[in-house]
Amino acid sequence: MFEAQRMSKLLIAASKDQLEAVVRELYRHNVFHIEDFVESNAQGLEGCKIGMPLSGASESSSELVRIRSIENTYGVSSKDMDAGEQKVLTSEVRQRIERELSTIEEEAAAFSEERISLESTIRDYETRIAELKPFTVFPANLADLKGFENFAVFAGLVPAHVSLSVPNETFITAFDKSNLLIAVVLRENAEETEKELFDAGFQPVPIPDEDGTAGGTDGMVYS
Repeated sequence: MFEAQRMSKLLIAASKDQLEAVVRELYRHNVFHIEDFVESNAQGLEGCKIGMPLSGASESSSELVRIRSIENTYGVSSKDMDAGEQKVLTSEVRQRIERELSTIEEEAAAFSEERISLESTIRDYETRIAELKPFTVFPANLADLKGFENFAVFAGLVPAHVSLSVPNETFITAFDKSNLLIAVVLRENAEETEKELFDAGFQPVPIPDEDGTAGGTDGMVYS
């Protein structure tokens, strides 16, 4: 019995006026597609050269690139489409491409810009939420922690209660297996306070530039 073998080289001889029909037939059966062609003098390839594109091939190639760009923008592919049983003439497909492609491109570009803008907004909100999260256990207005001339405000996480050696107003409460600490000291004592806090394992967190409270008051402790 003969067994089918993978074909590696195909030679078709025909007159030039049959070239377009031969190429179209090969593509129609999905048995031939040029991905890359490198002219070579290797044995068996002597004299092989890629020919000139058929009439209209350059325009079709450019339109195909544009269509694939639109597919990527909308995240669709031909595999996702239900073509049904209705057949469309090649001439009609060509007319629709010429008539509608530019408009669809503009719509896709607008959609892409809107998506980029929305994704940027989402990232901004995610950043703001992450910054606010440690302060959900702080009951006061976040705006009250900023704008001091004579006082320095420290906000961060500590593993345990901290007693500062300088005069201070401190808020501390449990948060996420640690403790949120907010300390207000005279600006002249800021350097000493910073050293004592870091010796206690203090991990600073940025105070959000927000107005209002970030959460409830459960578990709060003042000292």
